[in-house]
Amino acid sequence: MNEDQLAHENNELRKQLTKYNKKVYENILMYIRTSLRTSKETEEVLMEVLEHTIQAQKQGKDIHTMIGDNPKAYAKEITDALPYPRKLVMPIISLIMIFFGFYFMGGGISDYIVDFFFNIPPQTTYGIIPFITGIFVTLISFVFFFIGVVFFIKHIPFIVKFQLTEFLLIWVISSLFTLILIGAYFLILQMNQGATFEFPSLLKMVVGSILLLSAYIAYRFNK
Repeated sequence: MNEDQLAHENNELRKQLTKYNKKVYENILMYIRTSLRTSKETEEVLMEVLEHTIQAQKQGKDIHTMIGDNPKAYAKEITDALPYPRKLVMPIISLIMIFFGFYFMGGGISDYIVDFFFNIPPQTTYGIIPFITGIFVTLISFVFFFIGVVFFIKHIPFIVKFQLTEFLLIWVISSLFTLILIGAYFLILQMNQGATFEFPSLLKMVVGSILLLSAYIAYRFNK
């Protein structure tokens, strides 16, 4: 079976788990799936863990009989043993194309909506330097946001008691990052426009569509 078939069968078999076993298992599943390891090997290991959990459950035992008392350590041990995919660059590029595809598509659609309901003409003339800088800042923001989301998805389910020092550290880092982005945004606004180019709303939607289609083709080609 390929990874999609294994994932589908996993979804069906998880219905056999008790509420508690299912919660612990899905925390392990989320940790492993967000660790950027090869898809097929990941799904095979997850299926093996699930089958053993179901067998233990039929014998009146819970999932800790098999994984021990530290689910996060168990998940990390499995993840460390899994190989990284050989073709890691293409999925990252596809993800960036998807982000900017929706970014430009959404920008074009919102231009039409604002113009229609509020009679505010959309911006179609952009300075080359501010535009490129804005794209760069947006990309950096997306990368940090993505890393943050993956981090929380992986680790938050395993935190039993949130320590004050952990909270303060995350708050300080998030605040600094937000201030940097706000400062960069206002810096872009103050830039000399210099050379300009036309980027109408319809063209934004076309560019967004091309990026989304390219991301889909790259995804299918990479499988």
